[in-house]
Amino acid sequence: NVKDYGAKGDGTSNDTNAINLAIAAALAGRIVYFPTGTYLITSEIDITANYITLMGDLGATLKRGANDEMLRVTGDRCSILNLRFDGNKANFATANSVVIISSDYNLIDNCEIFNGTGHGLHLDGTSLSCDFNRIHNCILHENDLDGLDINTADDCFITSNYIYSNSI
Repeated sequence: NVKDYGAKGDGTSNDTNAINLAIAAALAGRIVYFPTGTYLITSEIDITANYITLMGDLGATLKRGANDEMLRVTGDRCSILNLRFDGNKANFATANSVVIISSDYNLIDNCEIFNGTGHGLHLDGTSLSCDFNRIHNCILHENDLDGLDINTADDCFITSNYIYSNSI
């Protein structure tokens, strides 16, 4: 539970460090749990370990609080479940993707990614392998570039998503 590591989830406190501590404490196969709330992210969250799951309760939202990407996954076989990602584009101008996946066999399920200044979800295999990822039942909307951008990512399963009102 990210709140066990000091996250407030009140939308105004900087929860970045607490979330990073919870992710660092999660061993392979463990869940990093986000109770309902809004978690302010002021620098990029990086998941480099394999088999990490980020999972939220209904309404658990990560909100961009700095001119940076919010989440980058380079670990394999990770899952992001039931989370909302608010790119907060009203307060930032630089075109940064909200979520970037640069690894293999990940699952993004039942997530909402919106209000980004760049791509909502970016599958990026230009420097690392980015294959066999599954994007399912997500809503990607109101991002300034593509809702979903796929760059050198092969054999991915993109099913049952709703992508609308993105600028490109």
